Amino acid sequence: MKKSSVIYIVSAVSIIVGGVYFAVVFGLKPKPIPKISWSHFVSPEDYGANIYKRLRLEVQSQNLLFLGVIPERQSHYLAWKGFLNSLEPEHKFAHIIVASELPFKNLIPFSEEVAISREPAPVVDTIKDIIASRKKVAIIVPSVYMSYLVKENLYALLVRSIYDIQQGVKFDVDWMTFSLAGFPQNRDDEKKLDIPCDTDVKDQDGSGALGCMIVLKARTLYRKNHVEGKIPAVLDQIGTKEYLGLIN
Repeated sequence: MKKSSVIYIVSAVSIIVGGVYFAVVFGLKPKPIPKISWSHFVSPEDYGANIYKRLRLEVQSQNLLFLGVIPERQSHYLAWKGFLNSLEPEHKFAHIIVASELPFKNLIPFSEEVAISREPAPVVDTIKDIIASRKKVAIIVPSVYMSYLVKENLYALLVRSIYDIQQGVKFDVDWMTFSLAGFPQNRDDEKKLDIPCDTDVKDQDGSGALGCMIVLKARTLYRKNHVEGKIPAVLDQIGTKEYLGLIN
């Protein structure tokens, strides 16, 4: 066999193996689509306002929004504050719910808090009522609660409650999810991720795939220029109605 043929076969096998690995880790999910490329903002609120500006029509068409935060990062709450404040009066959400376990929930004006981590089942019933009533409601939760990339979370519980393998859809599903996360700025920072990239048996909370997606995106940003005094951030569409924003 010619040397060039051997190299071709080895390369082809490597590509196939790599593809299988990522299919197993991430599942057959849509390829991320940039919605806000590497940009700098004067404040987290400015970033949130720009998310709404970029996706105004999509947001206006939704009755139910999940807004995810890393609980310890105040900037994430402020980003959603800026987002919600940017909505025109006729498109404001009538009801804003926050997870009671969020430490900085008071940074966002809310009308109700719920104990999602302790009692997820009643929360699912509440969400189903919201879907059925077509109310405009925003729910602020930890990012790992509503990402499809996390195993056995609130999203999985809600989907199982709404879909049935035998009967198909049981509810008219209509929601959009935004998840915010911090991101590493170099390889050393990857060891200190809020959501670790860990997909082996140690991934006890099932969030490893989300952490790995954050790392993969962050690695494309390591050589980007930073503007002193401003906040860098990005936003990708990672599912039909799911978005992942990176801001520290």
